[in-house]
Amino acid sequence: MKISLPVPWTAPLLLILHLGVSGCDDTKPAPKKVSTGRFQAVAAKGPDKNQIEGFCDAATSAPFAKRKFDEPLKDVGGWRWVNLWATWCKPCIEEMPLLRSWAPRLKKDGVPMTLQFVSVDEDLEALAKFRSAHPESKSSAHLADPSALTEWLTELGLDEGAGLPVHLIIDPEDRIRCVRAGGISAHHYDTVKAVFKSGSRT
Repeated sequence: MKISLPVPWTAPLLLILHLGVSGCDDTKPAPKKVSTGRFQAVAAKGPDKNQIEGFCDAATSAPFAKRKFDEPLKDVGGWRWVNLWATWCKPCIEEMPLLRSWAPRLKKDGVPMTLQFVSVDEDLEALAKFRSAHPESKSSAHLADPSALTEWLTELGLDEGAGLPVHLIIDPEDRIRCVRAGGISAHHYDTVKAVFKSGSRT
């Protein structure tokens, strides 16, 4: 016997059947989750160990071998950055303002340190003229025996022919954490900061 439903029941029944079929369809892939922190994490990633090692030409953790200076380096009792320079060294002169500007910036970034300059000039007259023209350089120490520079460089782990400028990063225990022969540019800031921070964790 053929059963026919009243017309008012037909539409609701079809709707229920449609919902039931669509609810069992699990073949559709789940929507991909978007990580909101991905770009922030990439942006926050700093220099890795290889970049730090590539920046430093030597890092022996050896005690800082103090030399005789006309004006002795102050014992600051904390991290310091010692820069060896000369008046005839163009890269040395060019980077000085940059290095000075980094000292307060590093402190603000949680890396307090003292920047110290050491002139290795043999021509004292040229040094005096430079200091007169650049009053900010008067606080620089001077290597008493510039002829001993080569010996000092080899003690630092550099080649005899290493050129200026030379940068020494020294920890509060007076151990050399990083020696770099060569100039510093603005893009080195994050690496320099990482050198200080990596040394403070060891």
